[in-house]
Amino acid sequence: MEIRRWIAAGLVALGLGAGVGGAAQAADFRVVDYRGQKALLLHGDIVEGDAIRFALMRDRVMDFPHGHRVLLLNSPGGSVDEAMLIAELMRHHNFHAVVREGEECVSACASVVFLAGRLHTVEEGGILGQHSCSVMGVSDYGCNAEMARYATTLGTAHASVAHFVASVGPDDTHWFSRLEADRWGLTRYFNLGGASQKRPAPRLGSDAAPVLAPMTQGWLVDFQGEGYRAFLRPQSDYGKPVELSLWCRKSAPSEVLLALTVEGSPDSLKNAVRGLAVEMGGARHELPVETISQAGHFASLIVRLPGAGTADLIETQPALSVSMIDPEGRESPLATVQTTLGAENLAFAFDHCDGAA
Repeated sequence: MEIRRWIAAGLVALGLGAGVGGAAQAADFRVVDYRGQKALLLHGDIVEGDAIRFALMRDRVMDFPHGHRVLLLNSPGGSVDEAMLIAELMRHHNFHAVVREGEECVSACASVVFLAGRLHTVEEGGILGQHSCSVMGVSDYGCNAEMARYATTLGTAHASVAHFVASVGPDDTHWFSRLEADRWGLTRYFNLGGASQKRPAPRLGSDAAPVLAPMTQGWLVDFQGEGYRAFLRPQSDYGKPVELSLWCRKSAPSEVLLALTVEGSPDSLKNAVRGLAVEMGGARHELPVETISQAGHFASLIVRLPGAGTADLIETQPALSVSMIDPEGRESPLATVQTTLGAENLAFAFDHCDGAA
């Protein structure tokens, strides 16, 4: 039976029996505080009846400034059929599915519900997990094929899901960090234009190692505290990842903060980097480290750009050249990045500064 037909039939059945069965093990849907606003949280196993519970709760939260309601996911998965019912309900609204730091979204949660968000992202320290469907503990080919096919209707490459639901047994799980989810094309960030997120579909090489698409060029938008930041990865996703971010704080909205994020601990970053050298507008600046923070397995070093107001940076600084300065004063060039690639996203981040204390 075609997906939409049996989903429609399922919704009718759920409507007739919404108060019967499954409630004791149902997912917990509740409104929670998230980044200074209200988001909907799905917590726990996905079981029969959860689509109705989701439908009753989804209008209790409003859009965030980027025009999407936020659905937080912390679930080990559960019923694939029910996950598809929830996904169909999500598709008619602008939902941004998020896996928070320290939480996980696994199986049907990752392969169906997460992908159903118009936007779907993983915070640093959050994880996705995929494995195959099973019936009585045995991998179910039909279910695996249906999940991969359904992913394509949600705008995700068939191979991004098919490889894992077909090759990872029902008792095993392949885990994705934020970076790995990005690499496999499982995420979609807020993008007003100028920074394409389209990637070639991942595939397996001759040695069965994944051949993954590089991170697209241009600034994209992600959350930063109670506001937003624009970020990009100026180097390939292959090898050691480097991420650069630009944002502002409401306490000083005209000041621009630049963060360098690399894999490692704050101590290792502090011992390796004394500061950053930034060239912009024909002038070179050596910038001391303001703070170093950690999220997951990554550490971020933050500096303040001198004399560059948020509007001025977009309008008069077409490029920034960034180098690391080690404790002995030696410089290692990182990248030259264009502010014109995704300038709309930079402007959005600068219009929505972080208001967290």
